Amino acid sequence: MKKTYMFAALVMAFGLTACTEDYTDWADPQSNDQEDAIAAITGSFAAYDADLDGLTADTLLAVASLTSLSVEDATFTTSSLTIDGTEVDYTYEDGTYYVSAGTLDNAVRSSYGSRARVARDLTIQVKGNTTIDEQGISISSEEMTISVTPQTTPSIDSNGYYLLGGFSGNDWSLTTPIWMEEVSEGVYTATVTSTSDECWYKFYQGSYYDSSDWNQVNLGQMGCATNGDTSLSGYIVWNEDALASDGVQTPVIPAMGVFIVTIDVVNMTYTVENDNPEIWYLVGGGIGDGSWSTGSVDNVGASLYPMAKLEYGVCSYTGKFTTDGFKLIKEYDSWADQWGYSDGYVKNDGGSGNITVSETGYYTVTLDYKNDVLSIEPYTSTVVEYSAIGVSGGFNSWGYEDMTLCTGSTHLWKYEFSSDSDTELKFLVNGWSPNWGAEDFPTGMGVNNGANIPVSAGSYVIIFNDIDGGYCFISKD
Repeated sequence: MKKTYMFAALVMAFGLTACTEDYTDWADPQSNDQEDAIAAITGSFAAYDADLDGLTADTLLAVASLTSLSVEDATFTTSSLTIDGTEVDYTYEDGTYYVSAGTLDNAVRSSYGSRARVARDLTIQVKGNTTIDEQGISISSEEMTISVTPQTTPSIDSNGYYLLGGFSGNDWSLTTPIWMEEVSEGVYTATVTSTSDECWYKFYQGSYYDSSDWNQVNLGQMGCATNGDTSLSGYIVWNEDALASDGVQTPVIPAMGVFIVTIDVVNMTYTVENDNPEIWYLVGGGIGDGSWSTGSVDNVGASLYPMAKLEYGVCSYTGKFTTDGFKLIKEYDSWADQWGYSDGYVKNDGGSGNITVSETGYYTVTLDYKNDVLSIEPYTSTVVEYSAIGVSGGFNSWGYEDMTLCTGSTHLWKYEFSSDSDTELKFLVNGWSPNWGAEDFPTGMGVNNGANIPVSAGSYVIIFNDIDGGYCFISKD
């Protein structure tokens, strides 16, 4: 005898697929009688659009419902709900599926990258299970489309944006805000120095800035949804964003050092990138004393010439090279990370040869260590010869102290420095013309009449290059 279990497809804008199973009783192969269908499932579903404006993150919204279902000797349960292919948390009650406003908001951001107040189409799908005559059957719906309108987001502030927080030079002071540079439409960035392992901060809109009134300033505050968020990236929450059920919260940079903070007020996102610079060293027969000696900070300025920070992720050195060859190493006491030559510049190739220049002369070596790109170009500008270079700063009451020339160079200068407290200094020709400074530490490119260089307490070997203004503070601690 042959039995047939027939199940009609669930019907909706949501079409559930049918499942059919045939069973043959081989003990009675002559029988081909077919019984009538003993069970049938029919049903329909509906999907609902959502508007998130004015809602808190935990507000539940109906996104779909089971409008009818006829099951004979069967039970139906929901096993999952997905939005744009991602499984999300939901609540099922009396045939209706509920999803939180925060979940829908995140789905819009993930799929469109922007939370501008424009209706966005998302797909929703429910998967469930039914049981008939102790037979378990999985049922999957087709996808429905729902429209979700995000909350209102702020327009780009014509007065720009700034940071307040536990940064060097600010420490939540309204009188010294850190203004962010606009790098493209709606995108602003600032390079900051975190002075602790728990640096709290927020963003603020320039239109609300008042150097003496926190109540006014707080009207334009922007932050994150979770207080103390250390993820270094996420979506911006602002002071009218009701989806932040606990209000505008404060993100945290969980480390000391230099960081690049960026906000995108079009897509309502923020990112924090580590800009603690790498100091790479030149070593070899073509520079310094030519000895290839490594292993100690005492070799810096003799057999090792450091490369100074040119920009984020890039360091550079300009000086005179002979044709005797050289390599680059990341640490003055290790060859674990190095650059050499093997049919082109290569990184961490143990069999690589030395890098050479075609003739003795001045060259600029530039390493983009963020993208692993090395370049060497002839330096064609005029090289000025100075008979003496010195340092001046808060540590010596802005007096003058001579630096010493590094071995094998007439343009690279060295100074042993130690201070128990933070200070500032500059490099100069006695008489202050020219003088070099910048805001970067522990390495950067000084410019004539630039800012005082902020120096953290400690002991350093300082190297200064009077050709390109590059400087490095290499810790002896």
